[in-house]
Amino acid sequence: MGFVILGVSAIVAPSAQAAACGSSLAPTVTGGQAQWSVQCVSGGSRVVGSVTDTKADGKCAYVSFSWSGGGSYTSARACPDGTTKSFDVTKAGKSVNGYLYVD
Repeated sequence: MGFVILGVSAIVAPSAQAAACGSSLAPTVTGGQAQWSVQCVSGGSRVVGSVTDTKADGKCAYVSFSWSGGGSYTSARACPDGTTKSFDVTKAGKSVNGYLYVD
């Protein structure tokens, strides 16, 4: 399973991308890609973007986010190959970790 971890203000793990409010990210792993932007809103953080399955391998791509305020979100699975799923989520907390998975 491939994944990318990011933090709004700091790198959380190797292969991660750092993001701050207003940043746009486009992580890619074998079989999937995603793009999202992070916006700070009153009392929380908003993540807007999409995830795409990029390989005809019977697996699906999806993203998962967890906010410092305790909220979490997992997108719909994008599959088969070429399918894109969009998301627009706001939760409490000024930091958010995002993960791109293919499984």
